[in-house]
Amino acid sequence: FALLYLVFHKSLREPVLAAPEVVRIEDKPMLALGLSLLLLTTALLVVGPYVGAPMWLISAAAVGVLVIAVLILCAARKTPPKELGRTLHRAPWQLVPFVLSMFVLILALEQQGVTAKIGSLLGSKATIAKYGALSFLFANVINNIPMSVLFCPIVGTLPAGQTLPAAYATVIGSNLGAFLTPIGALAGIMWLSLLKKHDIKMGYLDFIKYGAVVAVPSLATALAMLALTV
Repeated sequence: FALLYLVFHKSLREPVLAAPEVVRIEDKPMLALGLSLLLLTTALLVVGPYVGAPMWLISAAAVGVLVIAVLILCAARKTPPKELGRTLHRAPWQLVPFVLSMFVLILALEQQGVTAKIGSLLGSKATIAKYGALSFLFANVINNIPMSVLFCPIVGTLPAGQTLPAAYATVIGSNLGAFLTPIGALAGIMWLSLLKKHDIKMGYLDFIKYGAVVAVPSLATALAMLALTV
C-alpha cells in the first residue's frame, strides 16, 4: 500500500472527470441465482481440500449447475437463454491457445526430466531466496499459472525440511510476479485487452516501469519476512 501510494499519490489527488453512470439490474432473479451459486462455490472451494474434493471438479460442477439452472429458468419464462450466449461471447477465448500451449510445454519438460535437473541445480541451500526470485522471473516468461505447475515437481525434489519454505517462496514469487509484466498473470493480459478496447494507451514498458517499483521491493520484503518466520 505504501509503495502504491508513493507512486500514484499525485494522480490520486486529481479530480476524476467521469460522466455519472446509472446501473440498472434488469434481471434480479438471474442475479440472485448467479450470486448464490458463486458464494456456494467459493465455500466449497475452501472446504474441498479438507474432504478430498478436487478444485477442478467443484468448479466444473458449479458451471454445469449454473448452465442447467439458467436453462430451466429461461424455459419457465419461455425466453431464449441470452445470458449464456453473452457470457460465452465475452469469454477471453484468445487466451486459450496461449495457456494450453504453456501447459503442454511444462508437461513436456517434466517428462524429459528437465524439472528434476532444475531442482538439482538449485540445490537445497538458500531455498527461499532462490525459489522466490526464480519463480518471480519465470512467472513473467511463461505466466504464473504454468509456472506454478512447473515448480511443483521442482519443489518436490527438496529434502523434507526445505519443502515448505520453498513452496511458500514460490507462492510469493507467483503472486508478486503478476505485478512486473502483463504476461505475469492472465489478469494482466486481459486488462491490457480491455484498455485497448477502450482506446486507453498503456505500453508494455509503461507497465514494467510502474510494476517493478512495487513488485521488486515487495518481493524482497516478503522473502525476508518468510526467512525470519520459517
